[in-house]
Amino acid sequence: MVRGFGRAVALLRAERGMSQYRLAKESGLTQTGLRWIETADRGPTLASALAIAEALGVGLEELVRLARRAAGEADAAAT
Repeated sequence: MVRGFGRAVALLRAERGMSQYRLAKESGLTQTGLRWIETADRGPTLASALAIAEALGVGLEELVRLARRAAGEADAAAT
Protein backbone atom coordinates (compact mmCIF):
# COMPACT_ATOMS: atom_id res chain seq x y z
CA MET A 1 0.00 0.00 0.00
CA VAL A 2 2.91 2.39 0.70
CA ARG A 3 4.18 1.93 -2.87
CA GLY A 4 0.67 2.52 -4.21
CA PHE A 5 0.30 5.68 -2.15
CA GLY A 6 3.55 7.07 -3.48
CA ARG A 7 2.59 6.23 -7.06
CA ALA A 8 -0.81 7.87 -6.64
CA VAL A 9 0.76 11.03 -5.22
CA ALA A 10 3.29 11.21 -8.04
CA LEU A 11 0.59 10.64 -10.68
CA LEU A 12 -1.75 13.29 -9.28
CA ARG A 13 1.13 15.72 -8.85
CA ALA A 14 2.17 15.23 -12.48
CA GLU A 15 -1.42 15.56 -13.72
CA ARG A 16 -1.61 18.92 -11.97
CA GLY A 17 1.73 20.07 -13.35
CA MET A 18 3.19 20.43 -9.86
CA SER A 19 6.83 20.00 -9.00
CA GLN A 20 7.85 18.03 -5.94
CA TYR A 21 9.07 21.29 -4.47
CA ARG A 22 5.69 23.00 -4.91
CA LEU A 23 3.68 20.08 -3.54
CA ALA A 24 6.04 19.76 -0.59
CA LYS A 25 5.73 23.46 0.17
CA GLU A 26 1.93 23.48 -0.16
CA SER A 27 1.58 20.39 2.04
CA GLY A 28 4.08 21.51 4.69
CA LEU A 29 6.56 18.71 4.00
CA THR A 30 10.18 18.89 3.02
CA GLN A 31 10.99 18.01 -0.57
CA THR A 32 13.08 15.11 0.71
CA GLY A 33 10.15 13.84 2.79
CA LEU A 34 7.81 14.01 -0.18
CA ARG A 35 10.37 12.21 -2.37
CA TRP A 36 10.61 9.45 0.24
CA ILE A 37 6.83 9.08 0.17
CA GLU A 38 6.67 9.03 -3.64
CA THR A 39 9.43 6.43 -3.89
CA ALA A 40 7.95 4.37 -1.04
CA ASP A 41 11.10 4.67 1.05
CA ARG A 42 8.82 5.79 3.86
CA GLY A 43 5.10 5.74 4.39
CA PRO A 44 3.19 8.90 5.17
CA THR A 45 1.76 9.75 8.55
CA LEU A 46 -1.97 10.35 8.65
CA ALA A 47 -1.31 14.08 9.03
CA SER A 48 1.04 14.19 6.02
CA ALA A 49 -1.35 12.08 3.90
CA LEU A 50 -4.16 14.52 4.69
CA ALA A 51 -1.94 17.53 3.93
CA ILE A 52 -0.85 16.01 0.61
CA ALA A 53 -4.46 15.24 -0.35
CA GLU A 54 -5.52 18.79 0.46
CA ALA A 55 -2.61 20.28 -1.51
CA LEU A 56 -3.56 18.08 -4.48
CA GLY A 57 -7.20 19.13 -4.23
CA VAL A 58 -8.60 15.67 -3.50
CA GLY A 59 -10.10 14.12 -0.43
CA LEU A 60 -8.08 11.66 1.60
CA GLU A 61 -10.58 8.93 0.75
CA GLU A 62 -10.03 9.53 -2.98
CA LEU A 63 -6.25 9.50 -2.56
CA VAL A 64 -6.41 6.20 -0.66
CA ARG A 65 -8.70 4.73 -3.35
CA LEU A 66 -6.19 5.72 -6.03
CA ALA A 67 -3.36 4.32 -3.91
CA ARG A 68 -5.13 0.97 -3.61
CA ARG A 69 -5.65 0.87 -7.35
CA ALA A 70 -1.99 1.75 -8.00
CA ALA A 71 -0.86 -0.92 -5.53
CA GLY A 72 -3.03 -3.49 -7.29
CA GLU A 73 -1.63 -2.54 -10.68
CA ALA A 74 1.92 -2.81 -9.34
CA ASP A 75 1.15 -6.25 -7.89
CA ALA A 76 -0.36 -7.41 -11.18
CA ALA A 77 2.66 -6.18 -13.16
CA ALA A 78 5.01 -8.05 -10.82
CA THR A 79 3.34 -11.40 -11.48
